[in-house]
Amino acid sequence: MEEKNEKQIQVWGGVLATLFLAILICFAACSNSSSSGENQDGQSGIVYSLGDLPDESKKTDKFSIEENSEGIYLTFDIPENTWQTRVYIEGLGSVAENVQFLDESKKKGCFFYPFVEAKKEYAIRFVFYKEEDKNKDGFVIDYIDGNGMVGWFQTNVTAGANSKGEVRFTSKGKIEVDKKDNFKFTQKPTFQNEHLLTENDNDWKVEIGLVEGISWDHGAERKTKWYGQVEI
Repeated sequence: MEEKNEKQIQVWGGVLATLFLAILICFAACSNSSSSGENQDGQSGIVYSLGDLPDESKKTDKFSIEENSEGIYLTFDIPENTWQTRVYIEGLGSVAENVQFLDESKKKGCFFYPFVEAKKEYAIRFVFYKEEDKNKDGFVIDYIDGNGMVGWFQTNVTAGANSKGEVRFTSKGKIEVDKKDNFKFTQKPTFQNEHLLTENDNDWKVEIGLVEGISWDHGAERKTKWYGQVEI
């Protein structure tokens, strides 16, 4: 039992570090793939659904739901060539782009998430992607999410009795960029139940990716090159 708790703490730390960057990026990337109009905020473009059903031929059943009183906890096999894992929860949308590895070979992973309503059943989907293809200059060109998927699974899971409660975006905020490429937040991101993120002296962070390219869109005109990120 002590060993399992240690793993949960490691995963929770990873969620704190990456969760809200992941949500910001994934909501933007998936804004056109909502499977339910009721789950999308038309004004902000925030998607709260799982999105369209992935390719059935790449579905896997190599996962296990672990009992956890503090939230949702799953373990699973990671498909070969996985570079990124995106996690979606129905009603909350995208909640993570990275997961914790359970072994050095990176073939086993786990995911712990506490921001769900106690004893409520959720549909949760994991989608595994290969690294984006780059040209000789290091740019990502014409990469479409569906083409990069190497596997996925979906299941229903009931949140533990001591889960923190649901947290989700109500606004992604706004960033202003001037002609010299200086940027600043002009509107702070906001969340439903934001107090759950800051209790016990915890706080959330946003990481802004610095890129060179001609488009932020994930479509045919996309051409980007990642250099790094700034934590705010």
